[in-house]
Amino acid sequence: MQIAHQWKADHLVSEECCPLCGERSSTHLFIRPDGLPLEECTACRFVYLGVRPNETALEQYYAEHYFTGSFTNSTYSHYFDYAEAVIDLNYCPRLQRLEPFITQWQGKKVLEIGCAAGATLELLRRKGALVRGIEISAEAVAIARDHYHLDVSCAPFESFLLANQSYDVIMLFDVLEHLPEPRHTLDRLVEALVPGGFLVLTVPNFSCFDQVGTVWSGVQSYWEHLHYFRPDVLLTTLQQRGCIVTEIHSFTAAGQQEGKGVVQVITEARRLSLQKLIDKFPPLHHLKRLVRSLKFRLTGPPALPRSLNFSGMDMFCLVQKKTDEQV
Repeated sequence: MQIAHQWKADHLVSEECCPLCGERSSTHLFIRPDGLPLEECTACRFVYLGVRPNETALEQYYAEHYFTGSFTNSTYSHYFDYAEAVIDLNYCPRLQRLEPFITQWQGKKVLEIGCAAGATLELLRRKGALVRGIEISAEAVAIARDHYHLDVSCAPFESFLLANQSYDVIMLFDVLEHLPEPRHTLDRLVEALVPGGFLVLTVPNFSCFDQVGTVWSGVQSYWEHLHYFRPDVLLTTLQQRGCIVTEIHSFTAAGQQEGKGVVQVITEARRLSLQKLIDKFPPLHHLKRLVRSLKFRLTGPPALPRSLNFSGMDMFCLVQKKTDEQV
C-alpha cells in the first residue's frame, strides 16, 4: 500500500455528471486515503471520482511518480527492467493473451496508447506489424525512439491525434482508467478502427471492491486512477459502440498481492538495492540477463492466470468493430 498522495486544493475539479453516460445522479461509495470520493452512477453503475485532479495535477504526478523517483513513490520503478526482459526473451504476456484471436500481424497497422518504452510495439514490429505509439512520459518516449527507433509521440493520452488515421488494432494496457473522459475516448477509438478491427484493453477489476470492500488495493493506492469498471459495465459500454466482445476475463498478474505486509516491503526494498548495485557493474548486469534467459528457455513461459468469475484484480477485454455487413 502506498502512502496517500496529497493533492493541492486548487488542482481539484468536481465531476458534475457521470463521465461515461452523463447521468447527474450518483451514490457515494468511499473516500480514498488521498481524500477523493468514489461515486457510483445510478444509471450505468460506472464508478468515478466525484472530485478528481485536473490535467495540471496529473501531468505533475506522472512526471514525479511514474518513470522517475525513489522506490517509495515510483509506480514503475521496475518498468525498464521488465521492458528489457520482454525484448531479451521475445515474450510478452499481453501479446500471448492475444494469440488465440489475432494470429497474423504482418502488415497490420497497430496503435498502442500508453506504450511506455515501446517493448510491446518492438515485438509486434518484429512480427511484421506497422506500429505507432503514444506516451505521456518523455523519459519513456526517449527510450522508445533512441533505443528501439519506434514512431512514438510524446503527448497526453487524451489528446492523441487520430484524424485521417485508421488502425487494425488499438491497444490500451492499464490506460483507460487514467483518462478524464472515457466516453469520448472510447468513441474516438472505435471510430479509428477499420471495420473488423480490434480494440484491446486492460483495466482494474472493480468487482474486487464488491468482494473484499475498502481494503482492495485498487482504492488504497494508484492515486492517478480516475474511474473504475465492473465487467458488466465495460461489456455494455463497448457493445453500445458497435463492438462485438470477443473475450473478457479477469486475471491477477504475477507479483500482484493484496495487502503487502512489512516483510514483503522490506524484501522489495532489498531487491531494488541489489538491482542498483548490479546496474553499476555491466558484467553483473549482463550475467543477470543471461541467467534470466536460460531460466526462461528451461522452464518455458509462465501459465497466464484467467478467471471467468472475475475474481482477479485486473480485466482483459478484446472487442472487434462490426463490419458494414454486421451493422
